[in-house]
Amino acid sequence: MNPLSRSAVGTGTDPVRLAGLLRRAHHLAIERGTPPSVMRTVVASSWTRAAAAGVDPDGSAPAVLDDRQTARALASNPAAEYLGEIERLLREVLTGGSFAVFSDPDGVLLWASGDPVAIDGAAGSGFLPGHLCSEEAVGTNAVGTAIALDAPVQIFAAEHFNRRFHTLTCAAAPIRDPETGRLLGVLDVSGDFRTGHPHTLALVRAVARVAEDRIEARARSRDDELRAAYLDWVKGSRCERSALVASGGRVLAASPRGWLGSRLRVRRDGRLALPPDLAVDAEGIGGAAGAVVVRPREAREKRRAGPGAPMELRVEAGRVHVSIGEWELPLSQRHGEIIANLAANPDGLSGELLGATVYGPDWRPVTLRAEVSRLRRLLGPVIGHDPYRLLVEVVADRAALAAFLA
Repeated sequence: MNPLSRSAVGTGTDPVRLAGLLRRAHHLAIERGTPPSVMRTVVASSWTRAAAAGVDPDGSAPAVLDDRQTARALASNPAAEYLGEIERLLREVLTGGSFAVFSDPDGVLLWASGDPVAIDGAAGSGFLPGHLCSEEAVGTNAVGTAIALDAPVQIFAAEHFNRRFHTLTCAAAPIRDPETGRLLGVLDVSGDFRTGHPHTLALVRAVARVAEDRIEARARSRDDELRAAYLDWVKGSRCERSALVASGGRVLAASPRGWLGSRLRVRRDGRLALPPDLAVDAEGIGGAAGAVVVRPREAREKRRAGPGAPMELRVEAGRVHVSIGEWELPLSQRHGEIIANLAANPDGLSGELLGATVYGPDWRPVTLRAEVSRLRRLLGPVIGHDPYRLLVEVVADRAALAAFLA
């Protein structure tokens, strides 16, 4: 048995003999307080965490939700609508003495399906919907340990910290939101340890990936619907700049294109990180689908928001990056040259001097005006004219800007 393997049962392993060895190891671990070297590293580390958390090796998984609360929690989980397909993909396994469960990101079981006898047998350990199966609650188990590791894992027989789980072999894999990477829950297949198979973990990983693919495809379809609604919004709006932003911070569309970048940071409270001169439209677009419109603040909103943050310029990988507050945008080479020249000359530059500096002796006034106009649409009214100058406080590494211009 590979000590680093996520799979507990290797090809050709005698599950009964292995289970007996692990029971003796479990007894020693509980008696001495440290897991013996025969344990896989992934299991030994989990046992250590469980012991440090004071987990009772003979307790059952605590019930934290009643039936109604469990049903509500399941209905609100984005993976719930694909559980029917998961059942179909696992049909052969689930009719052979095994059952599947799905937990929320905290390890609370929300759904179970499979062999009724196997599900009834799990009642004594509390491995049923409504019960908490995190490592902190019941110690080493596939659901809780997959959450702790942020990776798929199989836990076999007495590898479980809790003696009530010793009759089971369990394989679990996380299911994540493909857009945000946020954990949606954990899919687990469990059964009698005597039927443990090395391929079970691979199967669970594959089915979890199918669920993620379905969630991603649904999101793409929703994105197309939102973009269509946003285009209608833009037609009736007088905003020079606006953008459609998903709840995960992804910029789905923008007018003009690219002015807000491709993704915004999302704060811990779920709000988008925006520069002070931008606001989320109160009505938004398709609010139920989790997308909003970002637009420039109106004058009265700016007064309430207080003074704006300085504009920070950073040179990275040969490009100038503009940051205002928590928002950042990498500029094109030409736009970077214009901003860097204006930052290096806080008193401003005439059109003739700026044009000649950026474009060379054959510059054309119409070209410079067009580029500055695009910059204003990207960054807002931060560039004055006659002479061209930056109207906001600038924080920058002047030496880095000089090297960029050179």
